[in-house]
Amino acid sequence: MASKPRLFLWLLCGLLCCSVALPRSTVASEWNTAVLAAIRPQTPTPLLLARNLAVLHRSLYDAMLLGDGEEDPIFFEPELSVLSLEQPGDIDPELIAAYAAHTVASTYFPSAKPLFDQLLEEQCLDVDETMRAQARALGTRCANIHLSARDVDRLSSTITYRPKTEPGQWRRTPPKFRPPELPQGRNLTPFAIDDVEELLPPGPPELDSTEWAKAFIEIFEIGGKNSSLRTEEQALIAHFWSDFSYTITPPGHWNEIAIEIAANKALSAREQAHILAWLNTTLVDAGIVCWEAKYHYNFWRPLTAIYEADRDERPETQPDFSWDAYLVNPPHPEYPSGHSSFSGAAARFLQLYFDRDDLEFSATSDSVPGHRRHFNSLWDCANEISMSRIYGGIHFQFSGDDGLALGAKVAEEVFLIAKP
Repeated sequence: MASKPRLFLWLLCGLLCCSVALPRSTVASEWNTAVLAAIRPQTPTPLLLARNLAVLHRSLYDAMLLGDGEEDPIFFEPELSVLSLEQPGDIDPELIAAYAAHTVASTYFPSAKPLFDQLLEEQCLDVDETMRAQARALGTRCANIHLSARDVDRLSSTITYRPKTEPGQWRRTPPKFRPPELPQGRNLTPFAIDDVEELLPPGPPELDSTEWAKAFIEIFEIGGKNSSLRTEEQALIAHFWSDFSYTITPPGHWNEIAIEIAANKALSAREQAHILAWLNTTLVDAGIVCWEAKYHYNFWRPLTAIYEADRDERPETQPDFSWDAYLVNPPHPEYPSGHSSFSGAAARFLQLYFDRDDLEFSATSDSVPGHRRHFNSLWDCANEISMSRIYGGIHFQFSGDDGLALGAKVAEEVFLIAKP
């Protein structure tokens, strides 16, 4: 396969206001970009996208290993070890990977199949039909093995959410009062971590504590729609990282960052495939722990807490029915912050992968087109993202801090098995 950026991606990036074209596109980065383009109008939940990206990139990387003649694919599906014996040995590994990615992407996002067909066709230019057929057979089988392994991952299971009205408990928020989002996410089978319960954060502070009162007052003063304390820069940060509907969502944002860093580092096609496979494994497992914590603690959003401040046990917290959050409240429990959890996981994984934090990169945003934010530290970026939820009035400070810590712990556990 050619390594030059293809016309397809140049047009795609231009039409969708994505990041500028990468210095060197690879099969992994091209499929990542295509999937993120496809999900913008669909807006899957962040955890669902993280699951789907993990399957996509794990399949893609295993397919590359098959093409390189590896005896054991990295993710150790038993059937893949048998499949490796059938590899003729003269097929471009990236071509096999392209067919694997096409199969997964088309399965999870069928409405975007024409987009995926176009990308696959461009990746197969100048490849004879015999070679295509061999790559198709291996790549498709590799993908189907991974897809079958997740057919029973319980994300499609039904779980009954029973709302509560006690102080501190989450309930639907105005103006749309949307139902709880993906409560069955806590049941999703992890990809790499062993014990979700061991990685749970400590929980929100008691409603009679000074920590609670401090966090309440902070969000009341800086997170309200009409706050006089929030600066223009903080307001921009809140919108830049909002990642709500019609965006690539928090996991997608970190995939774009990782691809830019990988391109800046001139990583090979196989190295890019490797880092995206393990990054998305880290992201989905952090999301699973986060969603378990969300529905375990079931903590209320700042909007509800401020409306019902007479029900906590601190005299300095007072109700204010004129208060509204600067950003729209996501429809799931507040603690911990999902965006912070994903960000702590991604930043810590990339720190460990590159053995340093001081990496230079920039980020774009679907929510603030045309604006780029520049960073010289992975953790500075994660911290800014966490603070964006406080500026937006939808998370308390402790939820951001504990989300970052949760994600970092997941990343450290996953990295232990992320062999090259």
